Amino acid sequence: MIFFLFLILALLLYCPCFTLQSVFGRKQGFEVFTLRHRGRRWRGIHLAVRERVGRMTRRRVRFYHNAFLRVLGEALQSGEPVLFRSHLMRPAQVALACQTLISCGRRYHVARVNIPPYERRLMTLLMLFQEWRFVRVPEQGVMVVVSPQQNNPVFRE
Repeated sequence: MIFFLFLILALLLYCPCFTLQSVFGRKQGFEVFTLRHRGRRWRGIHLAVRERVGRMTRRRVRFYHNAFLRVLGEALQSGEPVLFRSHLMRPAQVALACQTLISCGRRYHVARVNIPPYERRLMTLLMLFQEWRFVRVPEQGVMVVVSPQQNNPVFRE
């Protein structure tokens, strides 16, 4: 019984602590990470864990656009294949990413993907705990796969 009460108290305090941490912490927008799949290294781009995306002003949208472009450029510099998938990407963000990818000469593929039900439930639960608001996550998202940098003279500029 005591453990259950402690768990409820911890969950209730999680949102205020997260709010303070996200307000006073460093704003970075997105993070780049490395993962291995079938022996191959990939660079992944994901929204930073401590970012609050609940109420977006024009200034915050501009911040996220610039942060995404900065992190995408950082991930592309490695020469490894890059992967990012999101349920939040709208056509404007996809077009922004495509402009960057065209200018750097890397091949890419944009695909609509289904987000599994367990993942949608976990995202909803996370938003409920972090921002105290109920969010319905769409069933489909966008995934962009960027091919590795080629050593062919065709791809160089």
